[in-house]
Amino acid sequence: MLLDILWLQGRVMIVGRDGQQRIWDLASRSLPHVPSRPSSEIAAELVDRQLRARGLERPDRIGTLFDGPVPMREGAIRRHLREGLIVPIEVDGLPGRWVAHRDLLDTTFRGRTTLLSPFDDLISDRERTERLFDLRFRLEIYVPKAKREFGYFVLPILRGDRFVGRIEPVFDRKAGVLRVKAVYAEADAKPADGPAARRAIEELASWLKATDISWPTFPPVWR
Repeated sequence: MLLDILWLQGRVMIVGRDGQQRIWDLASRSLPHVPSRPSSEIAAELVDRQLRARGLERPDRIGTLFDGPVPMREGAIRRHLREGLIVPIEVDGLPGRWVAHRDLLDTTFRGRTTLLSPFDDLISDRERTERLFDLRFRLEIYVPKAKREFGYFVLPILRGDRFVGRIEPVFDRKAGVLRVKAVYAEADAKPADGPAARRAIEELASWLKATDISWPTFPPVWR
C-alpha cells in the first residue's frame, strides 16, 4: 500500500520485473533529469495529446489523469477552444458536448481488422466505448470463473469502425500453440466479417511465433 502511495506521488517507479515480481526504485534514480515546466504548459500539452489519441471526447474527460484533473486544466481547454485546436462536434444519436482535435477532422480513415488488448486506449474507458460503439466490454480476470460472461482475457475484434466480435485466446508456450478457447460474434456481425476475423487471429499467432492454432467452433454467422 505504501509503494502504491509513493507511486501515485511519482516518488518511486517500477524499473523491471523478476517473473511476476515488480522491482521498484526511486524515480529520481531511474529517470533523466527534466527541467520543471509551468503547470499551464503541462496542462496544454496533455489536453492536446489526449485529444489526438482519442479522436473525439467529452470536454470533461480531457486533461485528466488517473488521479484526477491536472492543475490549470480548465484554462488550457478554454485557450485551445479559443485558438481553434479543440473543435466542438455533434455525434449522431449521442447527447451531450463532444469535441475533436482540428488536425484530425480532415484526415482519411483507413480501416483494418485487428484484435484489441483490453488496455487499448480505444476501449480502456469502458463507458466511452459503450456510448460510441454500443459495445459493453469488461475485463473478467477477477470475476469468478463460473460468473464470467466471455472469458478470462478476452480481445475484442475491431473491423473498420465496428466491433464485430471477441475471442478468448491462450498461448501454450510449451507446445507453441495458440489455443482459441472461444470466438464470439456481435449481434450485428456480418458473414463477411468472419474471414477478416480469422486473418486477425492468424496474425496474432504469427506475432507470437506459434506453430499452430487450435480453433473452436465458430459462431453460426461465420461458419
